[in-house]
Amino acid sequence: MIYPQNFEQKTGFDKVRRLISEKCLSPLGEERVAEMEFSADYQTVTRRLEQTDEFVRILHGEDEFPASYFFDVRYSLKRIRPEGTWLDEKELFDLKRSLQTINDIIRFFRPSLEEGEEIKYPALTALAGDIQVFPQLIGKIDAILDKFGRVKDNASSSLAQIRKEITATMSGISRSLQSILRAAQSEGIIDKDTDDKLREVLTEEEYELISQKTSKQVDRVQIKFKIGFSSSVKNVNGSLMGIALNL
Repeated sequence: MIYPQNFEQKTGFDKVRRLISEKCLSPLGEERVAEMEFSADYQTVTRRLEQTDEFVRILHGEDEFPASYFFDVRYSLKRIRPEGTWLDEKELFDLKRSLQTINDIIRFFRPSLEEGEEIKYPALTALAGDIQVFPQLIGKIDAILDKFGRVKDNASSSLAQIRKEITATMSGISRSLQSILRAAQSEGIIDKDTDDKLREVLTEEEYELISQKTSKQVDRVQIKFKIGFSSSVKNVNGSLMGIALNL
């Protein structure tokens, strides 16, 4: 128990807590900052000081720490627990980038072990030592999404067929429109410079029309993209929490 109760305000630590919270990359970190408490245990204080000192060395060093993406995917992972549910495209992309960041952080601390060199950051290496990584899951998501987070054409045979049909339909409509435009131009019904402007407008309308007709088909295909998350949701969620809250 800390005495008096307004100890943080008297020491100004409430301002420090607020400043740290503003630097957090996700709600996970903000929650961790809110839970921070003072400690009178010597070993605990010493360990935390060592972790802080090592991270300051990382920030001042030449090696860039991999902290690009920290997304709070807890809600998404809880939502797909029931059978017949799945992550949408954005949620899947956020999960992949979060897992990749975790994997990169673990690799940041562990290369020394593989090469037989001295551990540079022992306190932080110990902190990240029991964090699980899921390279197979990352690989499966990479097989579905491209580097921009969009579902690949070859993510499934059904989706590939749908997009092939969309492309063929678009090409057919474009050829028909060009034929009509050329006939109208040759008869003097429209100006010759109308071609490009009219084609641009119609192409957008064509795409919207075709997208509406095929969206239901694409939605049905997306159910096949759930890649067995339910069985490993608990482990994935634990790893995300562990790395994002502790580092």
